[in-house]
Amino acid sequence: MPIAVTAAAGVPVEVALERYATAGYRWELAEAPAGVAVSAPDGGDTAVAAAAAAPGSPGRQVFRLQGAQPGTYVIRFDSRRPWETAAARSELVTFIVTPP
Repeated sequence: MPIAVTAAAGVPVEVALERYATAGYRWELAEAPAGVAVSAPDGGDTAVAAAAAAPGSPGRQVFRLQGAQPGTYVIRFDSRRPWETAAARSELVTFIVTPP
């Protein structure tokens, strides 16, 4: 499912991606355009459990995006295990930055 978020220039916004941490998967920034800062609270190692989740259910991994200039940007995240080189899946996030 496509992900789109909007924020004013200079204002951070968070994106949560579904993560199967118990299977070893974690999201990594694969591609971000110039002018967009991407950070992960707690270094991206924290998977937030879904409310009332059953054992083995996916959690969420949160990233913070902040755009410097107005525009539309596409950011790619890859999900992989640390010992694997190929991504199991990718997510594209469309980030719309509006004037402040």
